[in-house]
Amino acid sequence: MQLSQSFGQFLREQGVPSHSLDQAAHGMVVLGGRLGTQLLRSGAVEPERLEELLAEFLGVDRPPADWLEAPDPAAVACLSQSLMALHGALPLRLERGELHVIMRDPNEGVRVEALARACHKRVVPYVVSEVRLAFLQERWLGVPPPGCVEGLRALMEEEAKPVARQEPEPSRDLEALGLAQLPPEAELSDDASFLRGMAAASIRRPSGVSEGTPSPAGRARLPRLPGAERTPRERDDPAALLSRAEEQLGAASDHDGMVRAALAIAGTLADGACLFALHEDRLLASRSVFRGVQRDLSSLSVPLAETGCLAEIVAGGRMANGVVGDSAAEVRLFQSLGFDTGARIRGLPVLQDGRVSSLFVAVYEGSAPGPVAEAALDAVAASIGRTYERMIAAHQLRFRGET
Repeated sequence: MQLSQSFGQFLREQGVPSHSLDQAAHGMVVLGGRLGTQLLRSGAVEPERLEELLAEFLGVDRPPADWLEAPDPAAVACLSQSLMALHGALPLRLERGELHVIMRDPNEGVRVEALARACHKRVVPYVVSEVRLAFLQERWLGVPPPGCVEGLRALMEEEAKPVARQEPEPSRDLEALGLAQLPPEAELSDDASFLRGMAAASIRRPSGVSEGTPSPAGRARLPRLPGAERTPRERDDPAALLSRAEEQLGAASDHDGMVRAALAIAGTLADGACLFALHEDRLLASRSVFRGVQRDLSSLSVPLAETGCLAEIVAGGRMANGVVGDSAAEVRLFQSLGFDTGARIRGLPVLQDGRVSSLFVAVYEGSAPGPVAEAALDAVAASIGRTYERMIAAHQLRFRGET
């Protein structure tokens, strides 16, 4: 179904304040997730009201409340878990050859038709918020919720433990290494200035940087994965690297696309990289790349004060080089990413409102990066700030109906 206006425009007409929509645009870019998710985070709307507005805007019914309390196992069995994850869906009832399904995008006929073909039944779609769907899928399917809904669990009416399931590999790694998981009630952004300050992103460079000496002896080196080979750092042309970074980041239309593009570029310049958010003196991992392979790390949380080199970068508000091994927590952190003591770090802070809000960190297993790779990584970090600005402005214009 083709909509004549954006959801942001519709919400503005329904009385949601402009400043709340502008703030939500920042959250969508920095934290990911949809407009409604960020409005819930800021308290601009309540969960029940959000779903009423979604139903009115899309012209799709909300499901009966008792269906959400206990989905029919026969209905859930009609679709594979991978298909439900792909299309953001959860079957609730199977009645007279019709499968009643809550969906993240119930107005998209292509998705509804894909589900109907898979189950050989007529699919009747219903709408719920992104946040409610995430926690229902966790409860009934054992699917971990995405990082963009962290801190919003208490807002939802559905409060239950997730079904027993095998933890994903990153979670097992972190538990074994003694790293904390992000508590369900923790907010990724409860500071309004963090969301308002994205337009001033910049990178400050120090007059000098400290260099460490690697200690590779005794380190276990994993075999390089097929297809993960990267261009030798010193043979890349700086202008070409910058152009490639700007092109790929410029094509990103949302938070996840931006992070993936930035890490893809970093993966050609270093053995690994990670994007961290800074929240209440803790580092929260968003996503990482290791030897060409990316993985989600949205549940990783570690106290900033215990991270040695990274803490110094945040305190100084400027780029710095270092070596993993300054602290036990830092060693455990980078071990969870695939690196061990002696790996070299190049940390680049991103500043908003004059303070560090995130860290872009490249990691090297062997030799130190040369000037070409360093300049390219600096350019990627600066491009992240510009990409934030572009995407935030685009969201705000669309919410005002100016695009």
